[in-house]
Amino acid sequence: MEGKIQILDEAVANKIAAGEVIERPAAVVKELLENAVDAGASQISIEIEESGSKLIKVTDNGCGMIKQDVVLALERHATSKIRSADDLFRIHTLGFRGEAMPSIAAVSLLEITTKTKDDLSGTYLKAVGGEIKEIKAAGCPEGTSVTVRDLFFNTPARLKYLRSGATEMGHIIDLVNRISLAYPDLSLRLTHNGRQVLFSSGSGSLEEVIFNVFGKQMAENMLPVNTASERITLTGYVGKPVSYKSNRSGMIFFVNGRYIKDRLISRAVEEAFKGYMLIRKYPVVVLNFTIEPETIDVNVHPTKTEIRFSEEKELYTLTYQTVSQAIKRSSLIPEIEIAAREKPEISLSEERPPFFIRPQEAEAVREMSGEYRQISFASPAEPEIKEEPVRQREFPEVKVIGQLFNTYIVLEAADRMYLLDQHAAHERILYEKFSQNKESQQEVQALLLPVNLELTLKENELWQKAGQKIMEYGFIIEPFGEKSYLIRGIPQGMQEKDALAVIHDLLELDIAEWSKDKRQKALAVMACRTAIKAGDALTEQEMEELLEQLKKADNPYTCPHGRPTIIDFSQKDIEGYFKRR
Repeated sequence: MEGKIQILDEAVANKIAAGEVIERPAAVVKELLENAVDAGASQISIEIEESGSKLIKVTDNGCGMIKQDVVLALERHATSKIRSADDLFRIHTLGFRGEAMPSIAAVSLLEITTKTKDDLSGTYLKAVGGEIKEIKAAGCPEGTSVTVRDLFFNTPARLKYLRSGATEMGHIIDLVNRISLAYPDLSLRLTHNGRQVLFSSGSGSLEEVIFNVFGKQMAENMLPVNTASERITLTGYVGKPVSYKSNRSGMIFFVNGRYIKDRLISRAVEEAFKGYMLIRKYPVVVLNFTIEPETIDVNVHPTKTEIRFSEEKELYTLTYQTVSQAIKRSSLIPEIEIAAREKPEISLSEERPPFFIRPQEAEAVREMSGEYRQISFASPAEPEIKEEPVRQREFPEVKVIGQLFNTYIVLEAADRMYLLDQHAAHERILYEKFSQNKESQQEVQALLLPVNLELTLKENELWQKAGQKIMEYGFIIEPFGEKSYLIRGIPQGMQEKDALAVIHDLLELDIAEWSKDKRQKALAVMACRTAIKAGDALTEQEMEELLEQLKKADNPYTCPHGRPTIIDFSQKDIEGYFKRR
């Protein structure tokens, strides 16, 4: 009887391996770029046609390969990066598995032209579907050029799963952007259908690369970080809370030059931004971690984008403290440029000679043309990892002018005007007041007359689990029937009329399932319901008192949900709006 288990044909095995590593054109670009970086290249050119399905060509000026190595490069598990199993825990390169080239070759028409510094001539190799068809000497410069044509020509089912050309090209651009952020001293050029899409000069300036990748506005709101713990060094840039994205695509992490996706680091960053950023918005950060290779395992995923850390607590603490301190050291008041589109347009063309520009217009000309304007970045700070909590930058010295729409308080300081959101500001004050006390130590104010609390069936079930926890927040509540209760005490500072809404909101949170996050949400709910509302008329004394309390807050710039408490208008912008400039 013939057995059921058989050894797969080599061609089939290679296609299966290719399916694990090469799922789209961007995966090919990734593998070839990583090989070029590992080869010590300082210049890399990436040429793409039809979003990578027709052509992917990566050319570098790295060390190149000799003829023998070119042939071996198409064999599975052939690599120059490791020699033994122990080397897996001392990985200093981006690639190491020896699967990239044979996987790419298995599903494409592949050409390699390469030459080392010491060889008089280079080597040319051509393979179709993983089978070498031609190999010969070739004249070429030092380095390697890999051309991939007709990707997935022999696996048409794979082609059906590719997305639109714009989507596939977007993945390639994201990939090249990440490489440029990880290696700012690497000159990268990406073209698509003959048109240059991306260029990184290789100047070594991460600030310059951030400007190219994220744009001017994002770049101007980036804060440098540079710190270290016992085993980890962390450098990079952290975006101010005013710069955010609707997803986590702006959170970019590198470990020893390798782009990774990591929940632990993401959680540390998001925790540091909590309270400074709107809910369901995510920060923009570029963080480079240098970690001893012996303490990490990069061999946990075929795409090499996941890493296992042996020092997770140290990594989390360093990330959280570094990002948190960077935020607190910055100015967090958003500046509103209300007159940006109202400035007079001044032509700098040859049709209007420079002497037609009046002296008072000169500054406006320079700003609009960008000819003389440069983005300046502060030198990276070096905060100690163990230090006292960092205070926010000083709140501006302002005076109260009045109330606008019974919602905003108008403030003035030197050449600036501020608008303070009275509800958001009071929310912040109350949130920090509630946070200072432990649940069992919340101050309670007794009510002269009890308030009746009626619950639905669902709420009553939740009360059985969470009632005791809710009372720890400063409520005194006792049963008064099957689904009825009497509220006899509420937290100090809360209005009687707000107590019912707060309790219903806390029941919806299901705070019986205890966590730090649930506590923060519960306190935010209490602060929101208790705070002064939009539409409440305030006396001048009440506005002054609110302002003084906000100045004493640890974070006076945002409410607990991340909305700004105060925004800033410059005198210059206001005058521009009235055409006074």
